[in-house]
Amino acid sequence: MGTTEKTNRVYYESMSIEYWRKRWKDGETGWHRDDFNAKLIKFWPELKVNAGETVFVPLCGKSRDLIWLSEQGFSVIGNEASPEAVAEFQKEHSDNFQNLKILCQDFFSLTSSDLVGVSAWY
Repeated sequence: MGTTEKTNRVYYESMSIEYWRKRWKDGETGWHRDDFNAKLIKFWPELKVNAGETVFVPLCGKSRDLIWLSEQGFSVIGNEASPEAVAEFQKEHSDNFQNLKILCQDFFSLTSSDLVGVSAWY
């Protein structure tokens, strides 16, 4: 197998839900941050989203950014395909679920009714 075929195979494998669920299950989550995203905090006010509006966070994992958005007064809908990520988030933040829900499903299976009232995406 040549380099191009190997690269394509790795790319296509990484695009599958099973690949990402396995990464969460195996604890291979080097992209996860323990802090809020500094760029979110710095630039979010530029979007002029009003407190009380609903923010959608696709592929949220167990991001603390969900908590930050909720603490700013937004309703937050997260979306994550990995049950492990959602369970870890719920375990770590069981006291911070005001105005926050996570839809544990494939992003591509969401319907318009799942996102009613969303006025911003992060």
